[in-house]
Amino acid sequence: MKKIYLLTVFVLTSFSMVYSHEIGSIKGRVINAENAEGLPGVNVVVWNTMLGVATDIKGGFEFRDIHAGDYSLIVSCIGFRTKKVFVKVKSDEISEVLI
Repeated sequence: MKKIYLLTVFVLTSFSMVYSHEIGSIKGRVINAENAEGLPGVNVVVWNTMLGVATDIKGGFEFRDIHAGDYSLIVSCIGFRTKKVFVKVKSDEISEVLI
């Protein structure tokens, strides 16, 4: 029984170490095109996921621990046109976006 437990712990630990290298982040800012000021309270959603945030008072947002790959961000706010932005997330990197 102890051998099975140790083997399970080893396998899970090995998997998590390999898995952790395939993670990145998306960091960005949403600004008003007319005056370049940050827009607070804008909804930013990673398309086809359960991830979403509202921008901070300076228009900033961040998604941490995102699997490496290609994503679409849907950016929406009352009074503004909804925008779709494409982002490539790379392992162990922060993908920066200005919208």
